[in-house]
Amino acid sequence: QFPNNNVKIFNRWGILIFEANGYNETNNIFTGESNGRVTVEGDRDAPTGTYFYVITFSGENPGKNSYSGYLYINR
Repeated sequence: QFPNNNVKIFNRWGILIFEANGYNETNNIFTGESNGRVTVEGDRDAPTGTYFYVITFSGENPGKNSYSGYLYINR
């Protein structure tokens, strides 16, 4: 509903591992792979752990200009 958005996901050290403009439910999604710096294991899969996300909106928004929180990846 709000295509003018930016999603950032950071690891526990504050390193950006994923960023997308126009995040949606079909083709621009986070699949658990890092598109940022190389992960600890050396591959693109983000390891099990807690991550921090920030979603910002430009223009129309769902109530606030940004939302943030935590997500957990369990492999």
